[in-house]
Amino acid sequence: MTALQRIELAKEASGSLAHASTKSKNDALESIAKLLVQRSDEILEANEIDLENAIKSHLAKGLQDRLRLT
Repeated sequence: MTALQRIELAKEASGSLAHASTKSKNDALESIAKLLVQRSDEILEANEIDLENAIKSHLAKGLQDRLRLT
């Protein structure tokens, strides 16, 4: 999936979220929080790869700093 496709999906989802109940939004946030914990190792590994690629491609230091988790 391309970045543009992801942006389009996010735009579509934002309309649904605007009309969702507070309970639905809270349930969704709880699910997201659980997934972040469950997949933290995978997320950290992907972040490390992103940071390595940023350094290799001489991405601006400020953008590299945004990838650092320390």
